[in-house]
Amino acid sequence: MRTVKDMINEHGIFKAACIKLGRTSQVEQLVEECATLICAVNQVRRGKKPLRELIGNMVDIQISLEQMEILFDAEVWDEILVEKMKNLGTKIEEEG
Repeated sequence: MRTVKDMINEHGIFKAACIKLGRTSQVEQLVEECATLICAVNQVRRGKKPLRELIGNMVDIQISLEQMEILFDAEVWDEILVEKMKNLGTKIEEEG
């Protein structure tokens, strides 16, 4: 079954954004999205922002990270992701 992410990638939206907007612009956008997410987390914890807005900020980060994977070495990205997932699995087993 295809995921939403698969469908988006098939249409090349992330790649098109990377080409049109460029690496520097997209990295700067990621920094901005991260700052916005930090603020949103604090606002939700204080009851000043609904959870849906926080989730929207998280999705913005996810979109930015998908673009970073394209802009930087996707193969290395995947290798590091596998390592981190293995580490997480080990941690869960040790604490379980």
